[in-house]
Amino acid sequence: MYHTTIANKVRYLKETKEGQDKMGSEYERILREGRRAGRKAGIEAGIIKGRKEGEELNKVQIAKNMISNGLSIEMVSKCSGLSIEKVIQLAEPKAV
Repeated sequence: MYHTTIANKVRYLKETKEGQDKMGSEYERILREGRRAGRKAGIEAGIIKGRKEGEELNKVQIAKNMISNGLSIEMVSKCSGLSIEKVIQLAEPKAV
């Protein structure tokens, strides 16, 4: 009984203009929802990435300020959360 109902519904969707229109509309709705969800996820990922990059830039700026105020490499690393290697790189004079 249930299989007959499903078969009739599938036949209606496949073989009638109304059914095909309904399937097309549903397909377009699903695509819109997928795009919307994809955009939202992309925006959220971009916000997270931007925050991380901003935090890293802030650490670098703080470390540069500490270096210019004469703090040791180890202290700058400890306070800024940057690796000693990164602090050493920041402390090196830049060639022009």
